[in-house]
Amino acid sequence: MIGVTIRNTVQFDLVIKKWTETTNAQIRLAVQKIAMECLRRIVMKNPVGNVALWKHPVMGYVGGRSRGNWYVSMGVPYGSYDWDVRDAGGGATIERGASVLATWDGVAVIFITNHLPYIVALEYGHSTQAPYGMVGVTMGEMGGDTGVQTVILSGELPGPETQAA
Repeated sequence: MIGVTIRNTVQFDLVIKKWTETTNAQIRLAVQKIAMECLRRIVMKNPVGNVALWKHPVMGYVGGRSRGNWYVSMGVPYGSYDWDVRDAGGGATIERGASVLATWDGVAVIFITNHLPYIVALEYGHSTQAPYGMVGVTMGEMGGDTGVQTVILSGELPGPETQAA
């Protein structure tokens, strides 16, 4: 507001309202970009099954199930997984998340979730492709200056005792 001369309270109110609207829009955009970057990093760090690395390969295996089951939701965590979803490249999952983030109201908590039964094992090093996981690494990369605090990672659906009151 440097360089603005305020002559009365009505003008002051208008200046503050304009500044607030601009600032809120900038904050919403920044949070959306941060959430989008978290999603992109988590999805792309998520290992995709590679039968060439397996001791006991499965014939006909198609990878990408865990990568395709990252979901973005607002206000409450997405509550399920889809066993048939596969996204080995990650692009469709990221686009799906982007479409949800575009609707963010600037208030609701943004959740990035994956409820596949084996996602916790992947996070804790079960895959040689991601020995340090996806979420923890991303939170370490993003959490310092962004205010990013939580990504839900669950091998089972949250029960009433784990949901916020």
